[in-house]
Amino acid sequence: MGGPSSALLATIAIVFLAALGTGLLGTRIGLAQTEQFRVRADSVSGYDVVAAHFPAGLANPVLVVAPSGRAPQVQEAISSTPEWSR
Repeated sequence: MGGPSSALLATIAIVFLAALGTGLLGTRIGLAQTEQFRVRADSVSGYDVVAAHFPAGLANPVLVVAPSGRAPQVQEAISSTPEWSR
């Protein structure tokens, strides 16, 4: 009773369920950061104004990391990209 076939079946079932569960790793559960207040917060209102009037990324700038020896090429690539030249 409960020989190798039962252990093998249980192992396969656990591995299968774990594989299915990996799809949930990036799932966001709960409220967004701006929805966590009971009342309307001034900071959320300010964030909404900034988001409505400025393009995405302007409030959250991009940090570029590159080797220092390639700084001129990286700067040229950034400057030649219209969306990033601000």
